[in-house]
Amino acid sequence: MKRLINIILIMATSLTNNSFACKTQKTYSIDYDGRAEFYTTPDNKPAPTKASAGEQVTILLGMVATDTRYDFYLDDEPLNPDYITDHGFLIQFVMPEHDVKLRCLRQNISEAQLFTIDFSGQDYAYLSEPYDRNREPKPARKQYRAGEQVVLYYPMVATDTDYTFLVDGMAVRPDFERSTGFIISFTMPDHDVTVKCIERNTMLPDGGEEMLIER
Repeated sequence: MKRLINIILIMATSLTNNSFACKTQKTYSIDYDGRAEFYTTPDNKPAPTKASAGEQVTILLGMVATDTRYDFYLDDEPLNPDYITDHGFLIQFVMPEHDVKLRCLRQNISEAQLFTIDFSGQDYAYLSEPYDRNREPKPARKQYRAGEQVVLYYPMVATDTDYTFLVDGMAVRPDFERSTGFIISFTMPDHDVTVKCIERNTMLPDGGEEMLIER
């Protein structure tokens, strides 16, 4: 009986200590780089300024301007938040065992440097929107800012022909739609690029010099 009472006392003490530890778990600060008023929780409450280690932090930056690029950093480590239309950027991270600083760098992309696409002399072959026989084709854009998504349409598709598309010598895998042709997409780097199409006539014997046509 005495032994049972001792076990119960030990368990009670353990539970009390665990409870006390939970209540006194250390929290760490979240510094919003002087812009705390721009952040909220998903349910539109003020963003938390403290969190416990291991806690999931979820905040929202809802004041998003057009023609602006947003880059987020947590203690200089880049974050990749989701963007939710009509709501803004949803930022999530697990709180480490120290104070952190959340920074947001904004860049007006309308003032950013433009880089050029060289279509290897075949500018007419690429369009900036799907081909429509009922309207005038819209030529592909030649200039983009770094980080912009480039989407090119290549409707000049022949039968018995394989197509390889290269961006700065690196092959890219295009999508294909019967009514549209090839759709080439990539992210514009921070330099000019060259886009090239190599056509291979599958009806000609292997090794023929006329087999490859560069566009």
